[in-house]
Amino acid sequence: MKSGTTALHEYLRSMPEVCMADPKEPFFFECEFDKGLQFYQDKYFSHWASEPIIGESRHQNLYLPFIAERIKATNENSQLIVILRNPVERAYAHWWHWYSRSVEKRKFSDAIQHEYLRINSGKGYDYQDGAKIYCDNLKENGASLYTTYIDTGYYAKQIEKYLALFPREQLLILFTEDLQSDPKSTIDQIRAFLRLDPIEHHWVDKNLKINKHKAKELPDWIRKIAAVSPLKLLNPELKSQLYRSFRNKFFQRPSIDSDTEEMLTKHFSPHNERLTQITSRDLSGWKKPFTPRSVQDAESG
Repeated sequence: MKSGTTALHEYLRSMPEVCMADPKEPFFFECEFDKGLQFYQDKYFSHWASEPIIGESRHQNLYLPFIAERIKATNENSQLIVILRNPVERAYAHWWHWYSRSVEKRKFSDAIQHEYLRINSGKGYDYQDGAKIYCDNLKENGASLYTTYIDTGYYAKQIEKYLALFPREQLLILFTEDLQSDPKSTIDQIRAFLRLDPIEHHWVDKNLKINKHKAKELPDWIRKIAAVSPLKLLNPELKSQLYRSFRNKFFQRPSIDSDTEEMLTKHFSPHNERLTQITSRDLSGWKKPFTPRSVQDAESG
């Protein structure tokens, strides 16, 4: 969660050779697996039009420990794409996702302390009844029993589970900062991984504009209120200005306190070192302090 899966999904969905699930994050491999592959196809891919590649963008597929084996059982030739973000930034964005929706009531530092206590007490989904515990407590909004702000960032551990089941050449590991700074090269990398021909850059430019526009939108619940309020009578430009003012006034993220950030950076350090060994990626930039960005970043997946 909060590593760029929404942007990545939009890029993939716009490729003519690819059919992505609708909605983008199916619960099939989590809690519907026993319903069978035909159920999966009928529910999430009814729009399939003979595209050679189908896929989904469920962020929990990496985190939940029982998913890799289910994907292997479904298709051992799956091409797997992982996108990773600085785990401290990701944890903060994850918290803000729920806090801004009033699902999470605690401030960030308190929520992180609670997570430490949970992890140290051995509570999680890594155990025999993990799948049942997760599904029995799964809510319609996607929240489950544990918030997992911290251990969702144990990327090396999660990737190693997949590498125990799939050849390394079936796993493409991307980084959020690359998708943000050089999306064209990232798209070229994805297409090469999927054995697709290179795509013209004007296609990427077009979809970059789409994604930038989408990132500026307000949360769905605000836009639904506006649709049935007097705001709908305003001209689009004035309405857009009011939206931006509302967002900037009420949806700016609070700053992260330096003690919590330093604690998390140290906590993730050994996990990041393992990730460097897997990817040969220099992750020293993940040790630098960060400034929480505006609300649209929290909405971008």
